[in-house]
Amino acid sequence: AFRCFTAALYIYRQDRWSELHGHLKSALAAQLYGMGHYALALILYAKLAEGAGKVSMKSQQKFLSHLLEICQEHPSQALLGADRMAVPSSIVETAKRDAYRLDYLDQFHAILNATPDASRILELPRINVPKVVDSSVRIWTHAETHFLPSTTGASNNGNNTEETFPSGVEMTVGGIALGKPGKGESEVWEELELLTTAEWNAVDSTVKDLDESTTTALSKIQDPQHRRVIAQIDKEKQSKALLERSRRKGSIKPKPVVRARQEPIFCDFVVENPMNVEICITQIQMVARMEDANDSVCTNEKALQLPNDKSDRAWNFPSTDHLAFSIADFLRVSEKNSNECTPAETNPFFVVTKQDIELPGDAKVVVSAGLTPLVEGDLEILGVRFKLSDQVWVYHEFDIPGPLLNDTRTNRANRVRGESLLLKSKVSVDMPCITAELVKQASTISAPSLITADGGPLLEGQISKWVIRLRNVGSAPACQPLLKTNLPWVNIPRSGADEGLSDDELEARATSKCVGPTGTLMELPLLGKHLKKAGLLHPGESAEIPIQIRTSGTGKQEFYMLYQYSLYDSANAKSGRTRWLRKMHEVPIFPSLQLSTRVLPSSWKDNEQVLSVEFTNHRTDRPTDLYLTLDGLGLASRRYKLEALPGQFRSSDPAADAVQIGWQERLTVHYRIVAADPECKSCLLSKCAFVSSDTSTSCQECARTDVMDFLCLERACEKFEAAWTSHQNELFRAEHDPDGGNHPRSIASIRRANTADSGSIPDSLEPKVEVHPTSIGKLCPVETSDSKVHIVCNWRAVLGDEIIHGEHHMRGVPIRPNTSFRECPVTTT
Repeated sequence: AFRCFTAALYIYRQDRWSELHGHLKSALAAQLYGMGHYALALILYAKLAEGAGKVSMKSQQKFLSHLLEICQEHPSQALLGADRMAVPSSIVETAKRDAYRLDYLDQFHAILNATPDASRILELPRINVPKVVDSSVRIWTHAETHFLPSTTGASNNGNNTEETFPSGVEMTVGGIALGKPGKGESEVWEELELLTTAEWNAVDSTVKDLDESTTTALSKIQDPQHRRVIAQIDKEKQSKALLERSRRKGSIKPKPVVRARQEPIFCDFVVENPMNVEICITQIQMVARMEDANDSVCTNEKALQLPNDKSDRAWNFPSTDHLAFSIADFLRVSEKNSNECTPAETNPFFVVTKQDIELPGDAKVVVSAGLTPLVEGDLEILGVRFKLSDQVWVYHEFDIPGPLLNDTRTNRANRVRGESLLLKSKVSVDMPCITAELVKQASTISAPSLITADGGPLLEGQISKWVIRLRNVGSAPACQPLLKTNLPWVNIPRSGADEGLSDDELEARATSKCVGPTGTLMELPLLGKHLKKAGLLHPGESAEIPIQIRTSGTGKQEFYMLYQYSLYDSANAKSGRTRWLRKMHEVPIFPSLQLSTRVLPSSWKDNEQVLSVEFTNHRTDRPTDLYLTLDGLGLASRRYKLEALPGQFRSSDPAADAVQIGWQERLTVHYRIVAADPECKSCLLSKCAFVSSDTSTSCQECARTDVMDFLCLERACEKFEAAWTSHQNELFRAEHDPDGGNHPRSIASIRRANTADSGSIPDSLEPKVEVHPTSIGKLCPVETSDSKVHIVCNWRAVLGDEIIHGEHHMRGVPIRPNTSFRECPVTTT
């Protein structure tokens, strides 16, 4: 019967006879099992279990039971079958298969001969019960979760928590509080990283004399701060393009990813059950090999039992509080060029997580196994090990194809692949790992404390208070946290450190702690009595940064928040190693208030003008209660102030200090624009309330209030975007110019480049201190204060039990100057 089944098995081995071929293997396995040839029976039962989808559940249970019975009752015969199963299926020739098997056994014998106390444990290799999908393998850490694509095609079984299986964006404890979390476009993230690096280098650079004015395109940028940042952007892009070109040509060899010591590394992979019966797998753990700086090797690759290698010690790390790490099974340490091994219970190079899952029939589950390196060195993840039905060890070695090589024509034609570095890592020093959580600080009627927002719609111009909670879950202190956004929505309120500054210094200081001219890169302050040192975030510490967010635009807005932080080095005060944290929010914004203005000369009094402001309520965020309450209107200028015309409002309540407009209602209010006190040189904000009985105007310096902060940020962002767009157009024009753009520079461009650095402002009007691009001094410069003013309108609304506040403004409203010119106002060139 054995010879008959063997001959028939050879004849019906084609794919079209798969069912008959499986029946013959089942009958042959039963005959071998009855004859006592357990090694061959084990191999056949393993193959039957892999493709037992069309076999009855009773037969599948018999396959699994006989496989486990052979491993339990006949371990010596099972070892012979396991040695045959260790040969990859890609090796077809008999001589090569025998050579591979002999080399595989020699590795065991070398270790056993050098370590007399070691013993070999039965482990089944290359068995797809259950099946581990190699194409689904991905490696990540908590500092890299936002760089990963979302995993689809598999469902989680509930045993894994959110923290062990991210979904492409980093999750927070309290949930995303602003809109809906999203992944964002990779092109946008790359551009934000490049802008952050370039802007920080331009501001932090100690070299004052940059060579950006040597190109024709850069010489056309008038603002020297914009030119300096854009020059750094061009340098970063050139360096990136050169590096990418070198990689394609193969002149730069790819290197493994550098990871931090004592930072958990997770490996996600999909596990499929090919059978219709439930399978229980226990002790799921990673198999790895690590070499330290002394060339000592620590690995758990082969199932070799050493005496006294059992340890109940557990490790916990800040980024994974709920996970316990322990020493991997069969972990051992060997010295350089030595086969003698010692247990690694006292000095393990890495620790792993262990978990148990139950796979229903035909189930597909995502498993996340963790590994944390404890020393510096070279780490390579080899595969995964687990126990089948808690009885026999099973080892699966990952087979990850490398990238296609495009360095030579031969490699491109033959589709040659290089070495895969996905499973390799270079473990370096301890690094910080910061998590960011955005929590809303709502102002309600009952005035509660911090609450978590429901992610509902926001109104255009709405200003809400938030708290950024930074927590260091790494193993080293962090410093210099930066926040880069794609929209000028974020404002960090001023602190008490600004007290004692002069008026010129207050108007020249940066708004929202911005560090560059874009208005979207700001330094997050790390302050608080609970911190060991101000400006540093040690492991386990957290900091709260209060911010204001003003939404702009309508429809769904994608708000990118890119965090950058650095490793603190006590010797250098700051090291060059930085990390990124990505957050993207899809925020639905509904229209609220439309503001339009008109300025006309006054027929009542000379040298006065009348400002007419029209307000329109366009709210559509809810079906009812679409009221808007107007609190006041303000005018920011150095030369003018605002006065309300009397008799415009009639209210039965003498205490009413505001006006309310309903949905689609329009309101027009008229004001007088009069000359301000000529003795005052500061930029003043004159504000009028919507009150019929009181037409007085309250004035305060713009530099001492935060009403103008968003105006300054939007102005800086708009100016830089205009300069950056113009520069890109110049580069595009020069690239497509037939002459290559190598034209002689005009006298006008040379003059612009020279006067931009020296300054075109007269000496009498030039500020005494350096004015930041996001400051009040740039928003209201002295040279344009006679012809431009800024309008600000504050409003509020009630949404449920929450009171929301908003602000609409119009920047640079033209106005006729009151002064007369002694010289000709027309310049002829």
